[in-house]
Amino acid sequence: MANLIKMDLYRLFKTKSFKTLLLVSLSIAFIAIAAIAGIAKLIPILPEDAQFTLAMMFPFASWARDVSVFEVMYTSLYALAPMIISIATAIFISSEHSSGYIKNIAGQVKNKGMLVVAKFATLAVATLTIFVSYLAGAFASAQIFLHGSLNYAGFMDFAAVIGVKYLLFLAVVAIIIFLCTLTKSSSLAIAFGVIFGTGMTSIVYTAVSFFLETVTKHSIQVASFTPDGFAFKLSILSQPDVLAKGCVLSVIYIAVFLILSAVVMNKRDTR
Repeated sequence: MANLIKMDLYRLFKTKSFKTLLLVSLSIAFIAIAAIAGIAKLIPILPEDAQFTLAMMFPFASWARDVSVFEVMYTSLYALAPMIISIATAIFISSEHSSGYIKNIAGQVKNKGMLVVAKFATLAVATLTIFVSYLAGAFASAQIFLHGSLNYAGFMDFAAVIGVKYLLFLAVVAIIIFLCTLTKSSSLAIAFGVIFGTGMTSIVYTAVSFFLETVTKHSIQVASFTPDGFAFKLSILSQPDVLAKGCVLSVIYIAVFLILSAVVMNKRDTR
């Protein structure tokens, strides 16, 4: 198992596409925070009526006066981080089939389900690396554009919510691993990454919620029971019970979809 993970990690960090995605992650976070800071600083110099209107529409208006650097860093993850992680996952898995790597290595292991576990472990490292790129880009941007209003309060809240968000993103990774393993299609792999990463699934969740409410006469928020939907609703002020629910949800999804992926991998000829 350790050797499988080492080989996958070697492939991951040698891949140009992954290096590019890391650079894109850092750049997106930097630019997003710079843009928010610019708008926040613009609002106070506008006419009074415009200030009031924009302050109501723009939730980050107070950043020009006072903001925790940890809130800034956490906010950067909303800037396409799920899409970057999802696409990185899809590209990594689809490349195994297109390069013939899976075919060559599958015959050397007793249980092909080990390949799924090795992939997940490798992509957990990839996800963490992308997280770090986002946080580093946001931190650098905050130091440049918000240095006069930054404080460093709230580290423990930040650490807790970032850990849960990481687990929820890993649950999405596990789902994509299953879908890619099931279809073995490069184009579908990328499509899955884009669908999960851009939040297009929220349309489905909303439609299903509406249908269930119509049938049962009870409000059921389907998004609250999915890792990507739950991750979107998390905030740095989320309460411990919400964070605990996120952890449990993540573990369930990860376990279920890794088991399904292993079953598919074991029952099918690897070609």
